[in-house]
Amino acid sequence: MRRFIPVAVAIVSVMAFFAACTFFQDKPIEPITDFSAAAKVTENDNVFSCEVSNTRAGVASVMLTAPDTLQGLCFKWLGGDAYSIEYNDLFCQSNTEYLPATSFASALVHVLSACSLPEQLTVKQREKAVTRFSGTCESGNFIITCDNKTRFIQKVEIEELSLIVEFQNQKVFA
Repeated sequence: MRRFIPVAVAIVSVMAFFAACTFFQDKPIEPITDFSAAAKVTENDNVFSCEVSNTRAGVASVMLTAPDTLQGLCFKWLGGDAYSIEYNDLFCQSNTEYLPATSFASALVHVLSACSLPEQLTVKQREKAVTRFSGTCESGNFIITCDNKTRFIQKVEIEELSLIVEFQNQKVFA
């Protein structure tokens, strides 16, 4: 019996070690990039609210919902080289991207485009509930935080632009 207890403790310890390590041996999650969501955008001292939709095919829109003075302003990436901007009854379509890469709307869409290619992402930090990825896009270096269970992107950060985007109420496009 005395020999059995140390052997049992050793076996249980080895099993616990391998069980704890299996979470980190799994392949990292792949963030969902076909979604719509509400977003809170903080850029320097400015705070905006908007509705965001994005597809892997490069079709995206960012429609401002706050502040009131910008409510309804909508930027759209229509796939390929087609872009539009809409506000109230005004509509303009172009084959040239009109927003600079440093604007929050362009930066967000550039990050989501990069995230649709998993090989563009590097795992920065992996925890039980979330995984943080880093990557680079046309707007700069970014970090995204993804929920491990839902695979939804919770937060986008681009330090060089002082930009933080926090998503809520995400819905997957079927």
